[in-house]
Amino acid sequence: MRIGGASVYCPRGRLTAEAWLGQGQLSHEEYEQLKQAGIRSVAVDDETPAPRMMERVMEQLLVKHRLPPERIKYVLVPYLYYSFPWTMNVFAAMRERFGLEQALCFSVRDLLCSNVLMAMHIGSKLLERFAGPDDLAVVLAVEKCLLPDQRFGGGHFITGDGAAAVFIGSGPRGDKLLAFRSAADLRTLQQGKMRDGRDEVPDYFYYVNLVKTIRFVLSEAQLEIEDIRLIIPNNIAVETWTLLAKLMKIERDRIYTEGLADSGHINNCDLLHNWQRIGAEGLLAAGDYYLLLTLGSGGVICCAVCQRDRAVPDTASGAQELCAEGAEAFQGSERL
Repeated sequence: MRIGGASVYCPRGRLTAEAWLGQGQLSHEEYEQLKQAGIRSVAVDDETPAPRMMERVMEQLLVKHRLPPERIKYVLVPYLYYSFPWTMNVFAAMRERFGLEQALCFSVRDLLCSNVLMAMHIGSKLLERFAGPDDLAVVLAVEKCLLPDQRFGGGHFITGDGAAAVFIGSGPRGDKLLAFRSAADLRTLQQGKMRDGRDEVPDYFYYVNLVKTIRFVLSEAQLEIEDIRLIIPNNIAVETWTLLAKLMKIERDRIYTEGLADSGHINNCDLLHNWQRIGAEGLLAAGDYYLLLTLGSGGVICCAVCQRDRAVPDTASGAQELCAEGAEAFQGSERL
Protein backbone atom coordinates (compact mmCIF):
# COMPACT_ATOMS: atom_id res chain seq x y z
CA MET A 1 0.00 0.00 0.00
CA ARG A 2 1.04 3.58 -0.64
CA ILE A 3 0.33 7.03 0.73
CA GLY A 4 -0.90 8.72 -2.42
CA GLY A 5 -1.09 12.31 -1.21
CA ALA A 6 -2.60 14.67 1.32
CA SER A 7 -4.33 18.00 1.73
CA VAL A 8 -4.18 20.20 4.82
CA TYR A 9 -5.94 23.26 6.15
CA CYS A 10 -3.82 25.63 8.23
CA PRO A 11 -5.89 28.62 9.42
CA ARG A 12 -4.64 32.16 8.87
CA GLY A 13 -5.73 33.30 12.33
CA ARG A 14 -3.15 33.14 15.12
CA LEU A 15 -3.44 32.88 18.88
CA THR A 16 -0.31 34.31 20.48
CA ALA A 17 1.21 33.08 23.70
CA GLU A 18 0.98 36.67 24.99
CA ALA A 19 -2.77 36.74 24.37
CA TRP A 20 -3.12 33.33 26.00
CA LEU A 21 -1.29 34.64 29.05
CA GLY A 22 -3.43 37.78 29.07
CA GLN A 23 -6.59 35.65 29.14
CA GLY A 24 -5.38 34.02 32.33
CA GLN A 25 -4.99 30.60 30.71
CA LEU A 26 -1.25 30.37 31.42
CA SER A 27 1.00 31.06 34.37
CA HIS A 28 4.05 33.28 33.80
CA GLU A 29 6.27 30.23 34.27
CA GLU A 30 4.38 28.31 31.56
CA TYR A 31 4.56 31.35 29.29
CA GLU A 32 8.36 31.48 29.67
CA GLN A 33 8.56 27.75 28.93
CA LEU A 34 6.63 28.26 25.70
CA LYS A 35 8.98 31.08 24.70
CA GLN A 36 12.01 28.89 25.36
CA ALA A 37 10.47 26.19 23.17
CA GLY A 38 10.04 28.74 20.36
CA ILE A 39 6.23 28.67 20.55
CA ARG A 40 5.05 32.25 19.95
CA SER A 41 1.65 31.57 18.40
CA VAL A 42 -0.50 28.81 16.88
CA ALA A 43 -2.99 28.67 14.01
CA VAL A 44 -6.63 28.96 15.07
CA ASP A 45 -10.02 29.30 13.38
CA ASP A 46 -12.68 30.64 15.72
CA GLU A 47 -15.34 30.98 13.01
CA THR A 48 -15.53 27.79 10.94
CA PRO A 49 -17.38 24.76 12.38
CA ALA A 50 -15.52 21.46 12.41
CA PRO A 51 -17.82 19.73 9.85
CA ARG A 52 -17.22 22.57 7.38
CA MET A 53 -13.47 22.30 7.89
CA MET A 54 -13.72 18.58 7.15
CA GLU A 55 -15.77 19.16 4.01
CA ARG A 56 -13.37 21.75 2.65
CA VAL A 57 -10.22 19.72 3.22
CA MET A 58 -11.92 16.72 1.59
CA GLU A 59 -12.82 18.94 -1.36
CA GLN A 60 -9.20 20.09 -1.61
CA LEU A 61 -8.02 16.48 -1.62
CA LEU A 62 -10.41 15.38 -4.36
CA VAL A 63 -9.67 18.37 -6.59
CA LYS A 64 -5.92 18.54 -6.01
CA HIS A 65 -5.34 14.85 -6.72
CA ARG A 66 -8.21 14.40 -9.20
CA LEU A 67 -9.76 11.55 -7.25
CA PRO A 68 -13.05 10.15 -8.61
CA PRO A 69 -15.44 9.77 -5.64
CA GLU A 70 -16.54 6.34 -6.86
CA ARG A 71 -13.01 5.02 -6.24
CA ILE A 72 -13.18 5.84 -2.53
CA LYS A 73 -14.08 2.64 -0.70
CA TYR A 74 -13.47 3.74 2.90
CA VAL A 75 -13.51 7.04 4.80
CA LEU A 76 -11.91 6.78 8.23
CA VAL A 77 -12.21 9.63 10.73
CA PRO A 78 -10.01 9.80 13.85
CA TYR A 79 -12.53 10.67 16.53
CA LEU A 80 -12.16 13.65 18.85
CA TYR A 81 -15.25 14.12 20.98
CA TYR A 82 -15.34 17.91 21.24
CA SER A 83 -14.76 18.50 17.52
CA PHE A 84 -17.84 16.59 16.36
CA PRO A 85 -21.39 17.90 16.84
CA TRP A 86 -24.17 15.72 18.18
CA THR A 87 -26.74 17.54 16.06
CA MET A 88 -25.80 16.30 12.59
CA ASN A 89 -24.73 13.16 10.74
CA VAL A 90 -21.29 14.11 9.44
CA PHE A 91 -20.91 10.97 7.32
CA ALA A 92 -24.31 11.36 5.65
CA ALA A 93 -23.50 14.97 4.81
CA MET A 94 -20.18 13.99 3.21
CA ARG A 95 -21.73 11.15 1.24
CA GLU A 96 -24.35 13.48 -0.19
CA ARG A 97 -21.99 16.35 -0.96
CA PHE A 98 -19.19 14.34 -2.59
CA GLY A 99 -21.11 11.42 -4.09
CA LEU A 100 -19.50 8.84 -1.83
CA GLU A 101 -22.27 6.27 -2.27
CA GLN A 102 -19.75 3.42 -2.45
CA ALA A 103 -17.81 4.44 0.66
CA LEU A 104 -18.03 2.85 4.08
CA CYS A 105 -17.55 5.68 6.59
CA PHE A 106 -16.59 5.10 10.22
CA SER A 107 -14.58 6.57 13.09
CA VAL A 108 -11.43 5.25 14.76
CA ARG A 109 -11.44 5.82 18.52
CA ASP A 110 -9.74 5.41 21.88
CA LEU A 111 -6.11 5.81 20.76
CA LEU A 112 -6.18 9.58 21.31
CA CYS A 113 -3.45 11.26 19.22
CA SER A 114 -2.51 7.91 17.66
CA ASN A 115 -5.94 7.46 16.04
CA VAL A 116 -4.71 8.97 12.76
CA LEU A 117 -1.88 6.50 12.17
CA MET A 118 -4.05 3.59 13.26
CA ALA A 119 -6.71 4.78 10.80
CA MET A 120 -4.14 4.74 7.99
CA HIS A 121 -3.16 1.20 8.96
CA ILE A 122 -6.78 0.02 9.15
CA GLY A 123 -7.55 1.62 5.79
CA SER A 124 -4.59 -0.09 4.14
CA LYS A 125 -5.54 -3.50 5.56
CA LEU A 126 -9.18 -3.15 4.50
CA LEU A 127 -8.05 -2.30 0.97
CA GLU A 128 -5.74 -5.32 0.88
CA ARG A 129 -8.47 -7.67 2.05
CA PHE A 130 -11.72 -6.42 0.56
CA ALA A 131 -11.08 -3.89 -2.23
CA GLY A 132 -10.03 -3.83 -5.86
CA PRO A 133 -6.74 -2.47 -7.24
CA ASP A 134 -8.21 0.94 -8.05
CA ASP A 135 -10.03 1.47 -4.75
CA LEU A 136 -8.89 4.06 -2.21
CA ALA A 137 -9.19 4.80 1.49
CA VAL A 138 -9.29 8.35 2.84
CA VAL A 139 -8.36 9.35 6.38
CA LEU A 140 -9.99 12.64 7.34
CA ALA A 141 -8.99 14.44 10.55
CA VAL A 142 -10.05 17.69 12.21
CA GLU A 143 -9.12 19.61 15.35
CA LYS A 144 -11.50 22.33 16.50
CA CYS A 145 -11.25 23.65 20.05
CA LEU A 146 -14.49 25.00 21.49
CA LEU A 147 -13.37 25.91 25.02
CA PRO A 148 -10.17 27.51 26.34
CA ASP A 149 -9.26 24.48 28.46
CA GLN A 150 -9.09 22.37 25.30
CA ARG A 151 -6.14 24.46 24.14
CA PHE A 152 -4.22 24.07 27.39
CA GLY A 153 -0.86 22.33 27.12
CA GLY A 154 0.95 23.92 30.05
CA GLY A 155 4.40 25.12 29.13
CA HIS A 156 4.76 22.46 26.45
CA PHE A 157 2.36 23.55 23.69
CA ILE A 158 -0.87 25.31 22.78
CA THR A 159 -3.49 23.32 20.89
CA GLY A 160 -4.38 24.88 17.55
CA ASP A 161 -7.09 24.26 14.97
CA GLY A 162 -6.80 22.59 11.59
CA ALA A 163 -7.87 19.78 9.30
CA ALA A 164 -6.13 17.23 7.11
CA ALA A 165 -6.94 14.43 4.70
CA VAL A 166 -4.77 11.71 3.15
CA PHE A 167 -5.56 8.95 0.67
CA ILE A 168 -4.11 5.46 0.51
CA GLY A 169 -4.19 2.97 -2.33
CA SER A 170 -2.30 0.24 -4.14
CA GLY A 171 -1.48 2.34 -7.21
CA PRO A 172 2.01 2.75 -8.67
CA ARG A 173 2.70 6.18 -7.14
CA GLY A 174 3.07 7.33 -3.56
CA ASP A 175 5.17 6.53 -0.50
CA LYS A 176 5.26 2.85 0.41
CA LEU A 177 3.83 1.69 3.75
CA LEU A 178 6.28 -1.08 4.67
CA ALA A 179 5.49 -2.01 8.28
CA PHE A 180 3.29 -0.96 11.19
CA ARG A 181 3.18 -1.52 14.93
CA SER A 182 0.99 -0.19 17.75
CA ALA A 183 1.33 -0.51 21.51
CA ALA A 184 -0.58 0.56 24.61
CA ASP A 185 0.54 0.15 28.20
CA LEU A 186 -2.07 0.44 30.96
CA ARG A 187 0.63 1.48 33.43
CA THR A 188 0.85 4.84 31.65
CA LEU A 189 -2.86 5.71 31.59
CA GLN A 190 -3.31 9.13 33.17
CA GLN A 191 -6.07 9.50 35.73
CA GLY A 192 -6.49 13.23 35.24
CA LYS A 193 -5.09 16.24 33.44
CA MET A 194 -2.62 17.89 35.77
CA ARG A 195 -2.01 21.61 35.46
CA ASP A 196 1.18 21.72 37.54
CA GLY A 197 3.47 19.96 35.08
CA ARG A 198 3.59 16.67 37.00
CA ASP A 199 2.46 13.32 35.67
CA GLU A 200 0.60 10.86 37.85
CA VAL A 201 2.62 7.96 36.44
CA PRO A 202 6.35 7.52 35.71
CA ASP A 203 7.39 8.98 32.37
CA TYR A 204 10.00 6.32 31.68
CA PHE A 205 7.40 3.81 30.51
CA TYR A 206 6.75 6.08 27.53
CA TYR A 207 10.34 5.82 26.38
CA VAL A 208 10.70 2.11 27.00
CA ASN A 209 7.59 1.45 24.94
CA LEU A 210 8.59 3.91 22.21
CA VAL A 211 11.96 2.21 21.75
CA LYS A 212 10.44 -1.29 21.80
CA THR A 213 7.81 -0.30 19.23
CA ILE A 214 10.37 1.30 16.92
CA ARG A 215 12.69 -1.70 17.13
CA PHE A 216 9.85 -4.10 16.39
CA VAL A 217 8.62 -2.21 13.33
CA LEU A 218 12.16 -1.84 11.98
CA SER A 219 12.70 -5.57 12.39
CA GLU A 220 9.50 -6.26 10.50
CA ALA A 221 10.70 -4.01 7.67
CA GLN A 222 14.16 -5.65 7.82
CA LEU A 223 15.83 -2.30 8.46
CA GLU A 224 18.09 -0.75 11.11
CA ILE A 225 17.67 2.65 12.74
CA GLU A 226 20.69 3.81 10.71
CA ASP A 227 18.63 3.24 7.54
CA ILE A 228 16.01 5.78 8.64
CA ARG A 229 16.56 9.24 7.18
CA LEU A 230 13.92 11.03 9.27
CA ILE A 231 11.40 10.40 12.04
CA ILE A 232 8.15 12.36 11.60
CA PRO A 233 6.22 12.50 14.91
CA ASN A 234 3.06 14.22 16.04
CA ASN A 235 3.30 17.61 17.75
CA ILE A 236 3.68 16.98 21.47
CA ALA A 237 6.22 18.21 24.04
CA VAL A 238 9.54 18.65 22.23
CA GLU A 239 11.52 17.25 25.15
CA THR A 240 9.80 13.89 24.57
CA TRP A 241 11.59 13.52 21.24
CA THR A 242 14.86 14.98 22.58
CA LEU A 243 14.98 12.29 25.27
CA LEU A 244 14.00 9.60 22.76
CA ALA A 245 16.90 10.63 20.50
CA LYS A 246 19.31 10.31 23.43
CA LEU A 247 17.93 6.92 24.41
CA MET A 248 18.20 5.60 20.86
CA LYS A 249 21.60 7.25 20.36
CA ILE A 250 20.61 9.06 17.19
CA GLU A 251 21.13 12.65 16.10
CA ARG A 252 18.43 14.97 17.42
CA ASP A 253 17.90 16.56 13.98
CA ARG A 254 16.70 13.21 12.63
CA ILE A 255 13.42 13.83 14.49
CA TYR A 256 11.31 16.54 12.83
CA THR A 257 9.72 18.81 15.45
CA GLU A 258 9.49 22.16 13.65
CA GLY A 259 5.73 21.78 13.16
CA LEU A 260 4.94 22.39 16.84
CA ALA A 261 6.07 26.03 16.82
CA ASP A 262 4.05 26.79 13.69
CA SER A 263 0.79 24.84 14.05
CA GLY A 264 0.78 23.92 17.71
CA HIS A 265 -0.56 20.60 18.87
CA ILE A 266 -3.49 19.67 16.60
CA ASN A 267 -4.20 16.15 17.81
CA ASN A 268 -4.83 13.84 14.84
CA CYS A 269 -4.04 16.49 12.22
CA ASP A 270 -0.47 17.39 13.08
CA LEU A 271 1.15 14.19 11.80
CA LEU A 272 -0.34 14.81 8.34
CA HIS A 273 0.60 18.50 8.48
CA ASN A 274 4.18 17.50 9.28
CA TRP A 275 4.23 14.88 6.51
CA GLN A 276 3.05 17.54 4.08
CA ARG A 277 5.71 19.99 5.26
CA ILE A 278 8.42 17.38 4.76
CA GLY A 279 7.41 17.14 1.10
CA ALA A 280 7.20 20.92 0.76
CA GLU A 281 10.64 21.44 2.26
CA GLY A 282 12.27 18.64 0.27
CA LEU A 283 13.72 16.92 3.34
CA LEU A 284 13.37 13.43 1.87
CA ALA A 285 14.86 12.16 -1.36
CA ALA A 286 13.50 9.38 -3.53
CA GLY A 287 14.09 6.03 -1.87
CA ASP A 288 14.64 7.43 1.64
CA TYR A 289 13.16 5.46 4.53
CA TYR A 290 11.34 7.33 7.28
CA LEU A 291 9.16 6.67 10.32
CA LEU A 292 5.73 8.04 11.11
CA LEU A 293 5.45 8.04 14.90
CA THR A 294 2.60 9.07 17.21
CA LEU A 295 2.36 9.14 20.99
CA GLY A 296 -1.00 9.79 22.62
CA SER A 297 -1.80 10.68 26.23
CA GLY A 298 -1.62 7.54 28.30
CA GLY A 299 1.21 6.07 26.26
CA VAL A 300 -0.68 4.84 23.18
CA ILE A 301 1.92 4.48 20.41
CA CYS A 302 1.70 3.86 16.67
CA CYS A 303 4.68 3.63 14.33
CA ALA A 304 4.96 2.98 10.59
CA VAL A 305 7.98 2.52 8.33
CA CYS A 306 7.61 4.24 4.97
CA GLN A 307 9.73 4.76 1.86
CA ARG A 308 9.65 7.95 -0.19
CA ASP A 309 8.50 7.49 -3.78
CA ARG A 310 10.37 8.74 -6.83
CA ALA A 311 7.57 11.25 -7.35
CA VAL A 312 7.26 13.44 -4.26
CA PRO A 313 3.53 13.59 -3.43
CA ASP A 314 3.56 17.36 -2.82
CA THR A 315 5.49 19.95 -4.82
CA ALA A 316 4.72 23.10 -2.81
CA SER A 317 7.80 25.28 -2.32
CA GLY A 318 7.65 25.86 1.43
CA ALA A 319 5.75 25.26 4.63
CA GLN A 320 4.45 28.82 4.94
CA GLU A 321 3.31 28.84 1.31
CA LEU A 322 1.70 25.47 1.88
CA CYS A 323 -0.41 26.82 4.74
CA ALA A 324 -1.30 29.92 2.74
CA GLU A 325 -2.24 27.78 -0.25
CA GLY A 326 -4.49 25.64 1.93
CA ALA A 327 -6.15 28.68 3.48
CA GLU A 328 -6.76 30.32 0.10
CA ALA A 329 -8.21 27.13 -1.37
CA PHE A 330 -10.35 26.74 1.72
CA GLN A 331 -11.70 30.29 1.50
CA GLY A 332 -12.16 30.01 -2.25
CA SER A 333 -14.27 26.89 -1.89
CA GLU A 334 -16.60 28.82 0.41
CA ARG A 335 -17.54 30.97 -2.60
CA LEU A 336 -18.48 28.02 -4.82
